[in-house]
Amino acid sequence: MAKTIKFGVHRNPQKDAKGRDTYHVRHETDFALNQEYIISQVKTYNAAEASHINPVIGVLREQIVEILTDNHNMHIEGIGNFYLKLGFRERTGENGQPVLPHFTDPSQITGNDVVAVNIGFTADEELLKQLFKQDYHYVNATGHGKVGHSADVTKEQIIARLEQFFETHDRLLSRDMRGLFGLTQYMADKWLDELCTQAPPYLRFEKVANVRIFYRR
Repeated sequence: MAKTIKFGVHRNPQKDAKGRDTYHVRHETDFALNQEYIISQVKTYNAAEASHINPVIGVLREQIVEILTDNHNMHIEGIGNFYLKLGFRERTGENGQPVLPHFTDPSQITGNDVVAVNIGFTADEELLKQLFKQDYHYVNATGHGKVGHSADVTKEQIIARLEQFFETHDRLLSRDMRGLFGLTQYMADKWLDELCTQAPPYLRFEKVANVRIFYRR
């Protein structure tokens, strides 16, 4: 039996040239499986112990960053290519708010304007073949003709799931929040803001370029 992949229909932020709403589809996930699950699967199929797998994952994580910042891409055969994404460092605008610089003269761009903002990934053909080797059935999780929105979730549910997340992670990004709870970008950022400003705060954050990195207090 073919696997069923859930999708949601979501409105694009910008309208088309005629002022009409347009839509896109995206994968509607239930929750993010963590490192503990991956280790359990490796143990099941390869009879490896968690004490052997954890250090390997840790070294791999460190080496990805080390290699990318040494001005190389990192290719893992059969999986894909990791590469560094760069952007412009935020500046303080006239109103005191952070803004991204806008350059019209390339000669004005210096190293002080540039910062690492993310790590990109391009899948190898072998990994894509694994993805496409079987047919899938696609079902609209938001309901036919309806536009998707963030899942309903309580603060207690969010904190309980984040407690599990922080057992294996030392930091949290907005995209992690979206994946864990099936939230839109807007709702993920709204919850993160609330968790930072509630009394007492559950999270704190540091800003690196235009990316907020969250930590449990």
